[in-house]
Amino acid sequence: MNTLQSLIQNKDHKAISLLPSPTYDVYKGVACIHMEKYNEALNFITKNSYEYAYCLYKLKNYKKSIRILKKLENTPKVMILLSQCLYYLGYYNGAYEILSGLSSDDEIVVNISAIKSMAIYSSRGSINERLGLSSKDIFNSKFIDFSRYKFTDTECHNEYLFNQTFEYMNDKEEYLKELQSVSENNLLVKNQIKNVNGEFSELDSVKLTRLQREVLELNMKKTK
Repeated sequence: MNTLQSLIQNKDHKAISLLPSPTYDVYKGVACIHMEKYNEALNFITKNSYEYAYCLYKLKNYKKSIRILKKLENTPKVMILLSQCLYYLGYYNGAYEILSGLSSDDEIVVNISAIKSMAIYSSRGSINERLGLSSKDIFNSKFIDFSRYKFTDTECHNEYLFNQTFEYMNDKEEYLKELQSVSENNLLVKNQIKNVNGEFSELDSVKLTRLQREVLELNMKKTK
């Protein structure tokens, strides 16, 4: 156990993933998640658990993830993940209603801003395959006004500003204008400007966070 604690403290996820089964399966599963090896993690994680649902979410198996999440206690992290699954399936109304019932923090505000903008965008039609998602339900929630919300994390604030631009994606010129207005010191936005202009070879994805990479990859869908 002392060796295990040392590996955990040193964040040596690879070494943890190589520990013998089944004694260390719980730790091996978590280590695989940290290494973004979600398929492998499923071999060690208890089914019908939050971690199992999270791996399915990362593997874009949103419907199966939702089935598991609905069996779990409605803790904030479960509700947030459920909302994210609904969001990626295009059910913005359901995603919004879940998040709006939780206490506001940086992550909640960022997620709600994405739902709001994508709902407005999709309601206007003209879904651009490279940039957008289509809505599966009629969005009728009243938006919470976060214009005076004070972020404690700069990265979250940058993501919030980026999410605000989604609603303008129907009009390329207007969208680029909105992106330019919030591009200062915002690598995510700068990459998105290159994405919109089709300058994929110039994208700087190495410096992005895991969440930012996911957003960028979503917006880089092939237009074939």
